[in-house]
Amino acid sequence: MIQRQHANVDLSESLKLFNKHQAPFLTHPSGEIRPALFEGVPEENIYGTFNNFYYWILQYALVNQWIVRSGPYDLDFTWMHPLYSPQFTKPWADKSFKEMFGVSLNDFALCT
Repeated sequence: MIQRQHANVDLSESLKLFNKHQAPFLTHPSGEIRPALFEGVPEENIYGTFNNFYYWILQYALVNQWIVRSGPYDLDFTWMHPLYSPQFTKPWADKSFKEMFGVSLNDFALCT
């Protein structure tokens, strides 16, 4: 008969370690991507990081389309949040693009 030895593991310490290394963003069952809240980290810091990350994702997507695609910008970001339809995203995208480059998305003559 094989005897099994059990490790002496502190489960509360294991949970702290697990939570410390969790993914920074989590998918809610509704499909919305939300920031993970970390113990000991102010929520305003977490949400600031989350919002900055997606600001740069938006910038990357717009610049990529500007350089690679012809035609209108695809502003469908429902992959990020179910409510981020092009109608919802357009003012946000236009404002951030104008802050970055000094021109509006509407300033371009689109080629198809």
